Amino acid sequence: MGDKIESRKLISKAGLQPVPGQLKPSRTKREALKDANRFGYPVALKAAHGGGGKGLRIVKNDDELNENFEIVKRESEAYFGSDQVYVEKFIKPARHVETQILSDKFGNHIYLGERDCSLQRRNQKLIEESPPIWLSEYGQEKLKDATMRIAKISNYVNAGTVEFLADADENFYFLEMNTRLQVEHTVTEMRYGIDIVKEQIKIALGNSLDGFVVEPRGHSIEFRINAEDPTNNFLPTPGTITEYREPMGNGVRVDGWVKTGTAISHFYDNLIAKLIVWGVSREEALSKGQRCLEEYIVGGIPTTINVLGDVLKTKEFKEGRVHVKFLEENFKIKEVEDEVSSDRPSKVNISLDDSGSPTLAPQPPKKIGMDLTGSIKNPGIITAGMQGTIMDTMTKKGKKVKKGDSLFVLEAMKMENVITSPINGIIKQFNIKKGQPVNKGDVLVEIEL
Repeated sequence: MGDKIESRKLISKAGLQPVPGQLKPSRTKREALKDANRFGYPVALKAAHGGGGKGLRIVKNDDELNENFEIVKRESEAYFGSDQVYVEKFIKPARHVETQILSDKFGNHIYLGERDCSLQRRNQKLIEESPPIWLSEYGQEKLKDATMRIAKISNYVNAGTVEFLADADENFYFLEMNTRLQVEHTVTEMRYGIDIVKEQIKIALGNSLDGFVVEPRGHSIEFRINAEDPTNNFLPTPGTITEYREPMGNGVRVDGWVKTGTAISHFYDNLIAKLIVWGVSREEALSKGQRCLEEYIVGGIPTTINVLGDVLKTKEFKEGRVHVKFLEENFKIKEVEDEVSSDRPSKVNISLDDSGSPTLAPQPPKKIGMDLTGSIKNPGIITAGMQGTIMDTMTKKGKKVKKGDSLFVLEAMKMENVITSPINGIIKQFNIKKGQPVNKGDVLVEIEL
C-alpha cells in the first residue's frame, strides 16, 4: 500500500474507485503527455512513493508538464529514493479527506474517524480538523466502509491513513494510503484521547487490538506553523528565531522543536511546530485556535501564523466550504502593516529585527525568500533571498523573455521553485548555472527592458 501505483491496482480490483490515472509509472515525458491528454488537464504529476506534498505538481497544459516532469522526478529521488512518477487526473474543486486506522496481525482493524485536510498550499496541508463539518452521516459510513475494506484486502498491519478526494456530491475517490503516521495524527489523538504512537509500537510488538474501544469526543483542529512567507508565495524562510513564545491553556497542545536562538536551516523541511486545539464543539475549538494564534510569537522569520488566523475568520472556513485550491484562488494575502499601533496588538507581527523589545510584539516582517518581482527601482533584477541550489536553467544571456517565462529552478529546504520573469525584456546578465549554490543577496539574473 506504500506504493501509490500498486495500491491503485489493488483498489481497482477490489471494486473501489481511485482517482483516474496511470497504473504504471511514466518512464518518459512522451508517456506522461499521452496519458495527460487522455485524462484531460489539469492533471497531477506525482511521485510513486511520495507523500506530504513532496514530488507533486499540478499542471494545466503540455508546456507545464514538460517544465515540471524532471522537477518531480528529482524531488521524488531526493525524498523517497525513487524517481518513478505517474500521471493522475486532478479533480477540481475537491475536498481532501482522510481516515485513520489501527490494524494488528490478528486481523483486527480499528476505525478512528475522519480528518478534513482541504486547506493547503503547494499541495501541502496547513490546517486539519476532525470531524469534517461538511461530511454527512452517509458520507461517514461510505468512508468507513471503504477504509475497512482496504485494510482487509491488503492484510494491513500498522497505524495507517487512507486519503480520498471528494467532490460536492460526496463521491469519494481513493488517492493513496500512507503506511505510517501522518503529521496530523495529533488531531485524532486529541479527539479520541489516545496515543497513536504508543498503539503503533504495541502493534509492532505483536499485541492484539481485540477489545480495543474508543469513542470520539468534541472537535479538534491542527495548525501547521511553517517557516515560510505567505506574502511571497509561501516560499521557505530560513533564518534565526529571535523570540519564541508558545500559547498555553486547557485543550491546547504544541508539538515543536524550536526555541529562541534556533537557526532554521535551508537544508530541511520548514515545519517548526504544530498547534493543536480541542473543544467540546467546533465553535469552541475555532475560538481557542484564534486566541492561540494571536498569542503565538515567533520573531526573526516570517511564518504562517498570521495567515492561518486570517483564514479562520473567513465565511468559507466557518461554513466548511474550503477546497484544496481555496488559498490560491479565493484568499488575498496582504502585507503586514508597517507600524505597531499599540503595546500589544491583537495580531502579532513577525520580526526580522534582532533587537526585539521584551514588552512589545515583534515588528512586522521584511520579505524573505526569492524576490520574484525584482526591486522597485530595478524590477528586472532577481536576487536570492536565501541559500539554495540552482537545479535547472531555462534561458541564457541575450535571450528575449516575456513576463511569466520560466528562467530557472531554485531548490531550498528540499523544495524546488520555478522562478519566472517579472517583466518583458532581454537577459542582460545570467549569473547562474545548473548545480550552482547561491547565497542570500546574490544577484542571479538581470533583465533589461
